[in-house]
Amino acid sequence: QWASEISQAQAERQQYMDALGQFVQNSVSGLEQFSNVNWEHLRETDPIAFVTKKEEYRDAQDRVRQAQEEQYRVSQQQQQEVAKMRQLAVQEEHTKLVAAVPEWNDTEKRSKMASELSTYAVNQGFSKEELKQLIDHRSLIVLMKAQKYDALQNSDVKAKKIKNKPKVIRSGKGTNK
Repeated sequence: QWASEISQAQAERQQYMDALGQFVQNSVSGLEQFSNVNWEHLRETDPIAFVTKKEEYRDAQDRVRQAQEEQYRVSQQQQQEVAKMRQLAVQEEHTKLVAAVPEWNDTEKRSKMASELSTYAVNQGFSKEELKQLIDHRSLIVLMKAQKYDALQNSDVKAKKIKNKPKVIRSGKGTNK
């Protein structure tokens, strides 16, 4: 329900931003009508119309400026909310990752594991930017498992077994000479 309310609020804010953008665009287009005015000629021939047009022009500029400021304010607010939501998601996913991989809670182990995992992921084709965006604990667990699998596949288990094989002594009859 919380996620639904958040997405609805974001959709409404996006509609508001779109409407503001449309208003700013229309207002800027409205300012173009004043670009064709010969201000010097109007001042000399009709001073009252000059003052009236000049006030209309200033009002239109003020409306555009206010709409642009509102657009900027809403954009900043949206960016702050997205950052806050991301931070909450990171905290929640960190908690889930610690529950699945308890070693992740130890700062030293986490640092070492993260470094190795990052190196592995980059070698597998991930970019650093992609890794920074990766917060889902399930993805990290899958990446850890893939790293361990590849490490296991690359190790020469058969050679190690043969090298370290202990000498087998069997009980039973021995040779007596």
